[in-house]
Amino acid sequence: MSVTVFAQRIKKQDKDKIKAYKIAYITDQLNLSSSEAQKFWPIYNEHEETLDKLRKEENSNIRKLLKNNEEIDGVSESDAENIVTSMSKIIDRKHSANREYFQKLKKVLPFKKILKLHIAERQFKRKLFENLKKRRKRLKEEKRE
Repeated sequence: MSVTVFAQRIKKQDKDKIKAYKIAYITDQLNLSSSEAQKFWPIYNEHEETLDKLRKEENSNIRKLLKNNEEIDGVSESDAENIVTSMSKIIDRKHSANREYFQKLKKVLPFKKILKLHIAERQFKRKLFENLKKRRKRLKEEKRE
């Protein structure tokens, strides 16, 4: 969820830069052959779009709740139940999307590269957050001066 919130606060130009860095990072980490890359990237991009739509749907539900009630404590039990049920359905759809994604990946990449992909994505997120922390720290220091 924090990745999504972070992503919402950045400009389209910055999102495009991050996406380009992510593609370069994953490409480097996986060392894909041209044949693998040709098959892999459409699957990867489709999966990313699916997950992005699901994250937006989930966040939209939460934003509606907070917009209408400012505080969670002000939400009726039935509204909370509806939102939790909706979130549960979205989680189920994410799991289904992930299962389908791995089934497709198994057809185009060896298992070692699938593991490398998973690790590369985690490392990329970690590096992204580290850079964000450094940038925020720099901005705080500049404001103090």
